[in-house]
Amino acid sequence: MQCNKCEGQRVIWVEITPGLTKCQPCPVCNADGQAVAEEQKEFEQIYAELSEKRDAKIRRAVGD
Repeated sequence: MQCNKCEGQRVIWVEITPGLTKCQPCPVCNADGQAVAEEQKEFEQIYAELSEKRDAKIRRAVGD
């Protein structure tokens, strides 16, 4: 389910002055950046697992 305010992007753009905008965490689904931090941990774990598998395949191919 996507957030109605940010459409799943986790950030919103707020107009500070005419022509000048600022990026902020979405107050609905990403208060204090918590949601992004949790997603980042998941991505890092997946990356580590894939890196281990890739390294194992390389070692088998090389014969170590």
